[in-house]
Amino acid sequence: KQMQAQLLQSEKLSTIGRLGSGVAHELNSPLTGLLSLLRSYRKETKEGTREYEDFADMIQAAEHMARVISDLNAFSRVSKGESADISLQDVVESTLSFSAYPLIQKKIKITKDYAADLLKIHADKSRLQQVVLNLVTNAYDAMAEGGELTIRLRNSDEGDKVIAEFIDTGTGIKEEDMQKLFDPFFTTKEPGKGTGLGLSISHGIIQSYQGKISVESTYGKGAKFIIALPSAGK
Repeated sequence: KQMQAQLLQSEKLSTIGRLGSGVAHELNSPLTGLLSLLRSYRKETKEGTREYEDFADMIQAAEHMARVISDLNAFSRVSKGESADISLQDVVESTLSFSAYPLIQKKIKITKDYAADLLKIHADKSRLQQVVLNLVTNAYDAMAEGGELTIRLRNSDEGDKVIAEFIDTGTGIKEEDMQKLFDPFFTTKEPGKGTGLGLSISHGIIQSYQGKISVESTYGKGAKFIIALPSAGK
């Protein structure tokens, strides 16, 4: 019965994802028209005036919404499994564009530490976005009273891997749960708050690219999820 309930919850989440994609599609056309209108009005105002600056602010806000919609559409699109040389920083940033707001509302600080010379990886962007979203969601759930999520991206010392670390200051993971964390349907969350599939799916995706995902945690002191993916051409 528990497995059936978890499968039903997974299906509901999948349906919500499809609905989100439809909403994003419906918003795209009117937003494109709004941007065109705002840019037209700005051209008719004198640069440096308060009116011009107001239009500039509105255009900037609308452009941000357009980027969020674009990223959400890309994430919701069914993946064809096509890999390419991509930037892990771009994967993280595009995912955060539509997933960071709940963290900010919960007073969770997001700290980014990206290496300037980050190497590219060979993978499917939308599949890795799913991994990032799962880890960001887990961090959100682990910090009920707020906290800090640090995302660190760097190259391995040998230059053959790209390393991503997601470090939260949440409740941490009990020692007896560490070995079961990536098992399908295993979850430490309350009923209805997790399917127990996110980390298992993420583990499978990372393994499919000959990568590794691991976790370090002390209960009560947060958790660190570490992803290591081969750099492109290695």
